[in-house]
Formats: sequence, C-alpha cells, structure tokens
Amino acid sequence: MSASEDEPDRDIAAVLNELIDLVREVKQIEWIAHTSSQGHVLEHLEEFLVRQIDAVTRVEVEIGSPLTRLVTPSARQRVALDSSSARDAVRERLVPHLRAVAADVREHAKNSGEPVADFLQRLADDLDRFADELDLPEESSPKSSRSR
Repeated sequence: MSASEDEPDRDIAAVLNELIDLVREVKQIEWIAHTSSQGHVLEHLEEFLVRQIDAVTRVEVEIGSPLTRLVTPSARQRVALDSSSARDAVRERLVPHLRAVAADVREHAKNSGEPVADFLQRLADDLDRFADELDLPEESSPKSSRSR
C-alpha cells in the first residue's frame, strides 16, 4: 500500500481519536454541569459523539482499513478542569475544542473519497452546530430539542 493510499486510514484513525477525546472531555464537564442549563445540551452532545464513534468504526470496516494506527485513545493532551465553573469549562475549553476538531475533520474529509468525505463533512458541520449552541450566552441558551 502506498503512502497516499495509507492517508485515509490515518485520517479515519485521527477522527476516531478526536471523537473519543471529546467524549472524555464532555463526560468530565457533565460532572460539574449536571445542574446547569447546559447539562441537557452536553448530554445530547455526548450521545451524538458516541453514535459518531460507532459510525466511524463502521466506515473503517467498510473501507477495510484496520485502525492499526490507533495507539492512544486521546489525540490531544487533556488538562484537568481544576475548579472551573461549568460555564467556564464549556466556553473556554469545550467550545474551542469542538471547533478545532471540526476543522480537523474537514481537513481529513479533503483526503477521503466519497461517501466518507460527505460523512466527515456532515460530522464537522454538526460539531460546529453544537459549539454554536454551547457558546450562546447563558440567558439565551435554548433547551436543546435535538433528536440526533
């Protein structure tokens, strides 16, 4: 297999790493945000991410590339939340992380063929939508009615 044929495999593994890392971060923030107005949005985000991890795994099976490059469940270094409020953790840590992962996923989509590229682009768009929803000022943060 040539280096260019290997690229989509690395891209899928990288996307999976980043989604796993996001789930871990969301779970950590949920512990301190369970009573906040963002708690329900975080729950929807976690459910969405878990479904996307499953979908990425199915894509990997379909393209026939074992995730041999998945050497760590975390693509990014995690930092403890310390004594951050739920709102601070969401706005200062999670929202920028969601946007960074969305940008990375879009880059990975560029190296992928159809239909994987479409799937990755939709995933990136959905991550941005969650970031937008979580980045709203507290008083205008809507109750999420997502049925993802």
